[in-house]
Amino acid sequence: MSSKAKKGSKEVKKTEQSRLLSWFQRNRLSVILFLLVFVVFGNGIFNEYALDDEFYTAGANKMTLKGVKGIPEIFTSRTFYNNDGSGYSYRPIAVSSFALEIQLFGEKPHLSHFINVAIFAWCVVLLFGLMRSWFGEEKTLLAFLVSLLFLVHPIHTETVDNIKCRDELLALLFAILMMRATWKHTVTGNWKYMGLSVLFTICALLSKTTMMPVLLLSPFAAWYFSDKKWQKMALYHVPVLISILAIKATIMFSLPEASREMQGFENPLAGVSKLEILPLAFYVLARYLWLLIIPHPLIFYYGLNEVPMGSWSNPITIAGTIIYLGLAIVTLIEFRKRSVAGFGLVFFLGNILVFSNLFGKAPGLMAERFATIASIGFCIASVDFILRAFKTDIRNLEWKSPGFSKVRGAFIVLLLIFSIRTVARNEVWENKETLYRNDVELAPESAKVNMLLGSLLSAQAAQANFESQQILMQAQKLMMQGNNPAAQQAQQMAIEKKRFAFGLFNESREYYTKATEVYPSYYTAWSNLGTAYYFTENYRNAVPFFKKAIDIKKDYAEAYFNLGMSYEQLSKKNNVVTDSVLLDSCVWYFREGLKQDPAYVNSADQLSRVYMTYFKDSAAAMNVLRTAIISNPKSDVPHNAMSTIYLQYNDTTAAAIALEKAAEVNPDNVLRLERLSQYYFRQGNNEKGAHYRDLAAQKKKEQAVIEKRSGKKK
Repeated sequence: MSSKAKKGSKEVKKTEQSRLLSWFQRNRLSVILFLLVFVVFGNGIFNEYALDDEFYTAGANKMTLKGVKGIPEIFTSRTFYNNDGSGYSYRPIAVSSFALEIQLFGEKPHLSHFINVAIFAWCVVLLFGLMRSWFGEEKTLLAFLVSLLFLVHPIHTETVDNIKCRDELLALLFAILMMRATWKHTVTGNWKYMGLSVLFTICALLSKTTMMPVLLLSPFAAWYFSDKKWQKMALYHVPVLISILAIKATIMFSLPEASREMQGFENPLAGVSKLEILPLAFYVLARYLWLLIIPHPLIFYYGLNEVPMGSWSNPITIAGTIIYLGLAIVTLIEFRKRSVAGFGLVFFLGNILVFSNLFGKAPGLMAERFATIASIGFCIASVDFILRAFKTDIRNLEWKSPGFSKVRGAFIVLLLIFSIRTVARNEVWENKETLYRNDVELAPESAKVNMLLGSLLSAQAAQANFESQQILMQAQKLMMQGNNPAAQQAQQMAIEKKRFAFGLFNESREYYTKATEVYPSYYTAWSNLGTAYYFTENYRNAVPFFKKAIDIKKDYAEAYFNLGMSYEQLSKKNNVVTDSVLLDSCVWYFREGLKQDPAYVNSADQLSRVYMTYFKDSAAAMNVLRTAIISNPKSDVPHNAMSTIYLQYNDTTAAAIALEKAAEVNPDNVLRLERLSQYYFRQGNNEKGAHYRDLAAQKKKEQAVIEKRSGKKK
């Protein structure tokens, strides 16, 4: 290479370095904010799945496991489903983000946490840019301080650390983008920004509708920080309202009707008048303000009785009423001054009041994630008031400016305290057990927290019990092979595993009992308390708890099922029926459960088994299953049970027909498809044999893809 060429290459390199340095100088504050998010929330990236993550991922959402192929179904379905198959909520963009993630990378909790942190970092940077536009370049430091406070605030740990809360993060992201687009249209008059504003409004609503208040406040913000007339800016609400109405109309006419029944411990305000809700609303608002000022205790779920029913005699309610009435007066004064704090207060109040329960029932009565957007207004007002308290004129100041020295130390201390609190809270969100065990100490009166910990311990116990049975079966095989030392060792392992399982079941009772004490109408807690006795083979003590659940909820099919199973065990001694009266009780509860809920196929399955096993009554068993097929045509369980009965009578043809019907209802059972293929090949029906063989191979491939994406091994 000639010296001239080398010189030219060096000049190009210097130019590129100069451009990069110039870009960094212009955007250094944004870069600092972006990196600080990873410093403060980075330890949460190493967490596992936690609360409700299975709603979107963790191997439990069939639509997201399909990857991008599941997106059309995502946009035409409700997001969450009840046990009876009814659904509620519509957040297709949030769900689709997981489908895309799983398509590209599979299910990896650390990656999901990383994406959450990255989205939050992007939100912080965009918010900083938006506020710098609102406040003016001369108040860049003000925008930076607000962004810093928002970044480190511990109240955001639920939103960032809970993978499921990506819906909140995406809605926040699109809401900020919408406000930026609205502001740019206000400044430039370019209608493409209004088009983008509408687009981002729709995206925010399709991520989560909790962003609706901020979308309506966006035109207000554009008016507040510009010289435009309010009459003109009020027209900016038109496209926002049209977008909201369009989304609502689409949901109403293209999706099944939403159905979400909240139990009393979640929100006991059904049928309560607004006047009666008022003291509770002020209590909740006071708690939100407390958490924003002093973020302790932070709890993943509040609910009854952690949030008590409102009473005007409650000191927190009284304090909340006085403080918020005072805030209303201060907001009016600051609004008339058109101060930065005035906007912050309007933004805070406009967003937090929506979650006071006055305008709709909030799940759990309150939640930290509900304060995410309102905290922006809180941070704006707080920083402005702090600067005024120190009599600091923020205009044209930088972090190292001598005029900022008075408050710099105070901000550093505040930011450090909040950062340390956030980092510590991130660790609590490591997994369900660390979260539940930590927060049950903070919220011992929360029925839901106690219930969730009890359920988690029961699930761990059930897994240990299953492993114990597997080890015992292996011990029996070893015994048959004559390997007595290995068999004895396996038997001892099975005994220890079972003892461990029983210990977990016993521990779970403590939390189920507490849940029922806090909320005596918690019928699922009563039923779960019974199952904790049932699985420790204490059937007699289990019965009263199942009956208590039925006393509370007469049509609670699961409790009837549990009673049927309990009475079957009580009727036997050494696997031989010794009490026919108790066996009749078993039959009665199964039948009564089916009367209450004919679609509960587990009761039909077990009742048909009881008829066959103890009464040798195939006619009664088949009648039960035929009725179950009519009541729940989407279940393959009755068809499978019918096939088993036919095989007991060596009617392989009828058994195969029943299995075919089961395969029509649920074509994903590969083992069943292979059995049908083998049967028809043996019968000489090669066409059907090949059909089920090919279908089984196809399903195996699909399931292998899903297993790979979910990280599960065969």
